[in-house]
Amino acid sequence: MQNISSPKPVGATTPDKERARAQYQQLRRDLVAHYSAAEPDAATIDSIMDQLLAAQMKFKATFGLRGNNPTE
Repeated sequence: MQNISSPKPVGATTPDKERARAQYQQLRRDLVAHYSAAEPDAATIDSIMDQLLAAQMKFKATFGLRGNNPTE
């Protein structure tokens, strides 16, 4: 007899989701900190924004989603 485990619900927490969420949240904090600086560094902010996009895509992928288009 085969042991088939039930799939986790879409909103279930997994280590991959937690890592992706933590990375995204840290990048958001970094972005706020750099925007709040007396003299914001545009190059650093651009870099953080690029990293945020990548982190967002990674997080969405943990739910089986890809891209920014909700119809994808």
